[in-house]
Amino acid sequence: MSLFNPLKNQYARLMELSGSLPCCDLDSAAAVMRIKKSKVQKNLGKLIDRGMFGENHPYIDQEMSMIVMDKRYHPFACIYSSACRLKLSLKRAANVCIFTPQERSRVRSRTAHTFLADMVDAAFSGYGAGRMLRDRGANYLHDFLDPDRAMPNAEASDVISLLGDECDSLLSFLRMNPEIKPNPLQIHFVNNTERRVLSFIKSYPDGSLPSAQQQQTAQGIIEQLRDDSLPRFKALLNELARTDEASQTGEVTPTAELQEQASRLMALSCQMNAGSMRTSVSRIAGQLNEIAIQLEYAPARAGAACVRSLRTVYLPMMQELLTKYLRYDRIPDAGNDVKEAMKSTENIFKNDLPKALKQVLKELQGDSAIDLVSQAEALKKKMELDGLLDPLEQKPGNAG
Repeated sequence: MSLFNPLKNQYARLMELSGSLPCCDLDSAAAVMRIKKSKVQKNLGKLIDRGMFGENHPYIDQEMSMIVMDKRYHPFACIYSSACRLKLSLKRAANVCIFTPQERSRVRSRTAHTFLADMVDAAFSGYGAGRMLRDRGANYLHDFLDPDRAMPNAEASDVISLLGDECDSLLSFLRMNPEIKPNPLQIHFVNNTERRVLSFIKSYPDGSLPSAQQQQTAQGIIEQLRDDSLPRFKALLNELARTDEASQTGEVTPTAELQEQASRLMALSCQMNAGSMRTSVSRIAGQLNEIAIQLEYAPARAGAACVRSLRTVYLPMMQELLTKYLRYDRIPDAGNDVKEAMKSTENIFKNDLPKALKQVLKELQGDSAIDLVSQAEALKKKMELDGLLDPLEQKPGNAG
């Protein structure tokens, strides 16, 4: 550290860089502090010792390549850095969808060169130039005359653009709500979306046209982004908004809590390979949403008992089972013991848990009906006491 770059100036520039956010990019931090990346942690330690960060203890997360102002901000930093990476990947994907005249020219030159090289190889390998021309000539000619046919279509461009809008909305929300604490599933979803986008980009090699297999892979990824990632992105923003609202009011309603759990189950279901298991978990998520709606009409005591039972018994068990199931689900060649354990878990989610949740919903509906009768009787009694109704007129046999 020189006299012209004192610690207090480094601190001021670092705070200006991060603004209201509890994290910032490590490269940018080193640049504004005017020191090497390797010295950032040391200087942060000096600033902490001087008490310049107050109760915060900044540290460097090497995996994210970010400075996080304190451990309690780690979940925020995870989803924020993931969203920033996703935004950059979406920009790259958008460029892939734009096939410029210069790129067409390069691809045509590469196509012609490849065709001639294959013809020469065929002539000297015994395959035969004539046979090569018959078998592959048409495809080479199509690629040369109309290279656009192998590139992303308008739908791909639209999906990437819509995802970019959703990512912008997420980043805007995070910048306005730096105290938000996303859960691991929400962070995993953003990371998984970026992996899909990167896979789409890799399906289109630089300077050449994709193979038929690469085109098929790219189209499948676009369908996943369209049918899965886009709807879940909207759900993610709603979840974060509900979480922020609950943190501001200082309480989480039973309805909001169960809806949050249902959203998490839906997110987990999308990660499963077995279609039957995805269906079972989605069905359970739907039951939780039905219970959440019914809580709005159930008596307060019954609703509290219901949520307490679900929170202490059913939901923890479901989360633990699904976490283990997903771990085994990713093993390509699982042994018989693992397969039997997975089958047992699938049966529980298909049969046992839906029955239990159905009974919970039935009891809630029964309590709501009893509560409705009680309220009607109370209203009737009040009107009798106020002289608005004659009790004798309400009894059977007194009419007329």
